[in-house]
Amino acid sequence: MRIRKIISIYLSGFLVGITLVVFPAAGSILTDSNFHGFTSIQFGSIFLPQIVLAILTSLSAPSIAKKAGMKTVMLLGLIALFVSALLLGASNWFLEGNTDYWIIMAGTAALGAGFGFTITALNPLAYILFPGKETSAVTAMHILLGAGTASAALFLNAFVNQGIWYMAPFAIGGMILLMILFTLPLDLKLPHSEDEDNVKRKIPFKIWLFALGVFLYGACEATFGNWGALFLEKSGGLSASEAALGLSLFWGFIALGRILFTFYALKFSTKWVYILAPFLVAVVFFTLPQVDGKAMLMTYMALGGLGMSVLFPLSISSATDQFPRYAAIISGVLVAAIQLGTGFSSNIIGFLNEHTELANLFQYSAGYALALGLLTFYLTSPQKS
Repeated sequence: MRIRKIISIYLSGFLVGITLVVFPAAGSILTDSNFHGFTSIQFGSIFLPQIVLAILTSLSAPSIAKKAGMKTVMLLGLIALFVSALLLGASNWFLEGNTDYWIIMAGTAALGAGFGFTITALNPLAYILFPGKETSAVTAMHILLGAGTASAALFLNAFVNQGIWYMAPFAIGGMILLMILFTLPLDLKLPHSEDEDNVKRKIPFKIWLFALGVFLYGACEATFGNWGALFLEKSGGLSASEAALGLSLFWGFIALGRILFTFYALKFSTKWVYILAPFLVAVVFFTLPQVDGKAMLMTYMALGGLGMSVLFPLSISSATDQFPRYAAIISGVLVAAIQLGTGFSSNIIGFLNEHTELANLFQYSAGYALALGLLTFYLTSPQKS
């Protein structure tokens, strides 16, 4: 049973990742006049329902978990991800008028609900799987999440090359359905549910600062993840398939960085990794638009992923280490924060891109990373009793 729990939690993380990125990975299709033909503003706006639903579901997840259990929260998330994937694929047959736009909006709304519920459940469930190795356990789940995000663009591109791009989300939906059936008979729950009444009274101020840090992380991730492929294609001069490879390298190095960090965290302090990583991301943001050539652009996308890799799982595990009684609340608040940051950045760039080059907007995004770097000095300080 324990092995089945590990498979369910970690492979669900993979499926969240691949579903999360398949929408931005389809950016060249959604903005292509031969397909959906969305403008930059429209493309940026499709992520608004995702943010709103992710925030609502992640903040409501602890209350649902208290009444129905964390397994219910996880299953609700997987069902929403299943619906999201089906809607993205179905949009291919509704290209007349604005019907496809509203179907995509419904799809990203379901995606937000799926992300909010599922990740809010998976973080604390992974945290309790391996007592004494909690940081590595959470990071390992995010490795699978990163593997899913890294696979999305290449997975989609394989179907694009066959002229049946819409079959990619249908295939993802099929995998999610299998995971729902696999998870149904499992006993997944959190210990110490009696602490939830105490948690509801007051959330410590430092947890909100962790949320601010994750908001800044989400803003950085959205700049790379939602706009990286379009930047490589329009500003970097790469082909659509090369841009997809660049986006996959970004997500792939997030996964690789988390693998390396998992082993590092077993023996060494993670404090300085947490502090220095945002400054690496800031350097990449500022210098990426200045480099030329496919190899250098790919290298910088990989470096960006490497710098980003540890920030979210370290925020989850650090906050939970300092406030263990607030595990479910922390997961919900931080998942809401990452979605708020993602939506903020996606829509700001979509709005400003009408008048400002993407290259400049990438450089401006260095400000998010610098602010996060400064904040981590306080977040890594020990919590006073």
